[in-house]
Amino acid sequence: MWVGPSKCDEQRLARERDIEGVWDELISTREYEETYPLLASALDLFREALSCYQNGAYMASALMCRASSEAAVYLLTSREIKGSKDWEAVREIKVDYNFINDEWGNILCRAKRYGYVSGELEQQLNKIREAGNFAAHYGRRLDKKLSTARKIKNRVQLWIGREDARRTLYRTANLLKALMGKAFDKHVAPK
Repeated sequence: MWVGPSKCDEQRLARERDIEGVWDELISTREYEETYPLLASALDLFREALSCYQNGAYMASALMCRASSEAAVYLLTSREIKGSKDWEAVREIKVDYNFINDEWGNILCRAKRYGYVSGELEQQLNKIREAGNFAAHYGRRLDKKLSTARKIKNRVQLWIGREDARRTLYRTANLLKALMGKAFDKHVAPK
């Protein structure tokens, strides 16, 4: 049994191949360039999720995907972006501080009302959050799964593994692309 830090370089090249192109695809769109001032911190959190995965820290990767997704939704609902007259550059980002104490449910409702989150995107968000919540509340979540599994004699997920983390990364990348597209359409695209 291995106790201590993982040997993160052992399969690093294989993990890098797993997610090859995810970041480049995300940043190669016009939406990325135009919405970066609005979503910068959420995108930086996603970059951290990719780094965690590359180093074999799958639980940390899932947790960072949750943080990235929630940050993106919060940023979209708490900020107003104003561009130059011809939308060649972002001129101003106005922050509404009235939302800083909102619970996630209120933030999500506002994102749906503003047209950022559809039913399909909400399902993706829920899957990302479920993986992140498992990591964030590991002790309680594990006990809950064990108690349920004991009653119905099911197998239990004890850890977020490589495949689960990879799937969560791809979901998060797709969610971020969709949110960037919606932000672009709402704030940047010529009207």
